[in-house]
Formats: sequence, C-alpha cells, structure tokens
Amino acid sequence: MLGRDRYGVKPLFYARHEETWVFASEIKAIVALPGFQPRLDRQACYDFLGLGYVPEPATGFANVHVVPRPRSSS
Repeated sequence: MLGRDRYGVKPLFYARHEETWVFASEIKAIVALPGFQPRLDRQACYDFLGLGYVPEPATGFANVHVVPRPRSSS
C-alpha cells in the first residue's frame, strides 16, 4: 500500500529499478540507488526553459516519474 498526502502538496516519485518499483518523496533518493542510471528527459528540459517549471507527471529524468496530484473536487 502506498499513500500520498491528502492535499497533494508533497510530491511522490517512482521509478522502475531492476525488477522493483521504487518510491520516494525526493528524486535524489531514487537516483542514489546503487546501479540506477538516470536518463535526461529532453522534453522536460525544454519545458523548464520555456515555462519555468516541468509539468507533471514528468520530471527532469526520463525514467523517474511523479504520481499525479489528486484532482480538486471543486
């Protein structure tokens, strides 16, 4: 079971590493895994340069993603 904060303020990242799914609240925890090879996401870089941020569910890495925030009920 995996949970995210109720309002979706804190990010929750995930990646596939070897034969395991890994989850963390910070990308650096995933990147620090022994043998994990982060790959640059070029589109995320373009988005960051043009928009000033990287739209979810992308991150700066092609093989690290963010669990989407819950939609507001309003």
